[in-house]
Amino acid sequence: MFHSIRIQLLTVLIIMIGLILVQGFLGRANEQVLTEGMNNTRQAVIDVGIVGELERDVVDLQRNVLIFRETASPSAVTRFERLMISITDKLEALQPMNTQKMTFWSACVLTWCLIKRTSMR
Repeated sequence: MFHSIRIQLLTVLIIMIGLILVQGFLGRANEQVLTEGMNNTRQAVIDVGIVGELERDVVDLQRNVLIFRETASPSAVTRFERLMISITDKLEALQPMNTQKMTFWSACVLTWCLIKRTSMR
């Protein structure tokens, strides 16, 4: 089939160049997937922090409602309003960008962290 050494060398060279190009393409694709995964993980960690703050604020809100029921003080109303603003801001920070960006794995990580946190209590 390949009678001369020249044709054999050119064929091997072309095949090697093709393999190098395929390897470069696959390496670039793997790098993009890794970068996207790292970004999703970073965002999931940030979201878990926000959820932790939300949990704290909700417990604080419950405490302030009980205080208001007992004392009916204006400071409890002020604190209630500040907490509601804080909770609303945090919910808005979680909702708009993450409903579009959240992938299956970041949702799993977020769910796992929430389950782990609630099971510790």
